[in-house]
Amino acid sequence: MSTTFFSKIERTGKGDLTLFRDAVITYCAALRAKKPFHCEAHPEAVPLLKWLGVEFQAEGQGEKSYADPSRVALYTNPTRLPQTGGLPTCSLADFRERGLLGTTLFAALVRSSYGPDEPGYFPTQSELGFYFEDSLIRDGEVLWDEDYLTECQEFFFEELTPDELLANTLDACQGVGEDVENYRAELKGVLFLIGEREQNLKPLKGFLERLLQPGSQMPQLQEFLNGISQWDRETVHQAWVALSSESKESIERELIGQAQVEPQDILLACGRDLLHRRAGR
Repeated sequence: MSTTFFSKIERTGKGDLTLFRDAVITYCAALRAKKPFHCEAHPEAVPLLKWLGVEFQAEGQGEKSYADPSRVALYTNPTRLPQTGGLPTCSLADFRERGLLGTTLFAALVRSSYGPDEPGYFPTQSELGFYFEDSLIRDGEVLWDEDYLTECQEFFFEELTPDELLANTLDACQGVGEDVENYRAELKGVLFLIGEREQNLKPLKGFLERLLQPGSQMPQLQEFLNGISQWDRETVHQAWVALSSESKESIERELIGQAQVEPQDILLACGRDLLHRRAGR
C-alpha cells in the first residue's frame, strides 16, 4: 500500500505552531516523494496554510504522518518530530500580523526541526521538493530565534519583484475592495519605491490602506503630480524640489504631519490623487 502524507490542524490560536510545523514538514516529505499532501484543516487554518505556500487536498487520511509526541497518534506508524520545547506559545497569525512573509515562516518552521543548523539556511518549497531527507529531522529541542526570522525575512524580501511585493501587501490588507485591481499600475510603482527601504509588510499594509482612503482634493497635489512623468525616485524628487515652499508646507500639514518629508513619503499624496482622478472618470 502506498504512503499517504496527511496532517491535521484541528485548531488555530495560541500554541498552534506545533500543528503547523507538523503540517509543513509532512508537506516537504510529500514534495520529495512527489505525492499529494492531505490535510484536515480547521477553517481558520486554511488561509494560513495558503499564506505559508502549502498546497494540500482537504480530503483523505493516510498511514504516514509526522506528529508531535505530546499529541495522540491517530495514524499507523507515525514518524515523530522532536519535543516542542523552544517553539513560541503565540499563534502563527501573530507573525503574519507583524508583517512577516509566509515564505519566512515556512523556512523557520522547517528549520526548527529539520536540516543543518547553519547561518543563512533558508529552506524553500522548491529546494525541499528535491532534497528533503527524513534522516535530517533533528532530535531534541527545536530551533527558534528572532534573529533568524529577521535574517530570513530580509533574504526573501529582497527577492520579491514589484508584482510579488504588491500581491503580498494586498493579501495582508483588510478591507481593500476588489476594484483595487483597477489601480495596480499606480500601486506597483508606489510600493516598489517604498519597498526599497522597508523589510516588513506591516508599514506597506498601512501605507496602502491610507492610500485607498477617501480624502479631499488639494490643488497642491495637482501641482506636484504635473511634474511627475514616470515612477522613479529621481523624477519624484525633482517634482518635489520644484514645488513652492507654500505648496510643500500645505502638503506636509495635510498628509504627512511632520517637518521633514522625503520624496518617497510624498508618493502617498501622488498615488492618492491618481486613484481619485481615475475613480472620478
